[in-house]
Amino acid sequence: MMKTSWPKTSTTMAATLLFLSISALLWIALPLPAQAAVGQTAVIVSAAGDYSSGAHSVVSVDPVGGPRTITQNLVPSGSDMTVAAYGEYFYRMERSGANNITKFHVAQPASPVWQYSTEGDETGSNPHDLIFVNESKAYLLRFGSSTLWIVNPSATSEAGFKIGEIDLSVYADGDGNPEMHSGAIVGDFLYVTLQRIDFSGGWGNYIYHTPWVAVFKTSDDTEVDTGKGDGTRKGIPLPMENPGAI
Repeated sequence: MMKTSWPKTSTTMAATLLFLSISALLWIALPLPAQAAVGQTAVIVSAAGDYSSGAHSVVSVDPVGGPRTITQNLVPSGSDMTVAAYGEYFYRMERSGANNITKFHVAQPASPVWQYSTEGDETGSNPHDLIFVNESKAYLLRFGSSTLWIVNPSATSEAGFKIGEIDLSVYADGDGNPEMHSGAIVGDFLYVTLQRIDFSGGWGNYIYHTPWVAVFKTSDDTEVDTGKGDGTRKGIPLPMENPGAI
């Protein structure tokens, strides 16, 4: 289901919306010590209204109906952020100004397993989403770049993190980027939303072009011709502006 991004009108509104959306999405099954029952933990990221800072928190989910315990303001950052999870691990992406991704085990949410840069030859990659095929393959969407990274989340060194890339420059607008924002895997296919917002005019002078969804085979990372394209692009144009999550 496609959802449209709405502007944040205040610091309180921004924090509340982010809290609700992330806590609803990231419930991680957690193997606890032998004396405890298997439980779930929600991971929440929060950001200042101006996106100048952020942190994450963890909240107990079980038992249903509470009581809850929450540990807040973990590993504060000077950037806004988002989070994705797979298995017992969550991955915190620090966006504009930081441009990195950090892996945590949910049982040790204040102790990074690793932190890797999301920058390539360009700067300002601005990571927005991480979509998992399995524990050793995922797609890293970089909002400030025209190149999507294929990565190994289990890599033990930064040199082994990036294992491939997909060129999305055919969808780029006037600022040179297609603004890849969110993604989902359904069956053997990856779906990526491309917001196509031209930021070249500076703050507030944005041009919203027709957004697209690009589709790829996860088996070989080739783009699928959906039959909905325009002869140059193979994806699906969307009848809206600024699409949010897919």
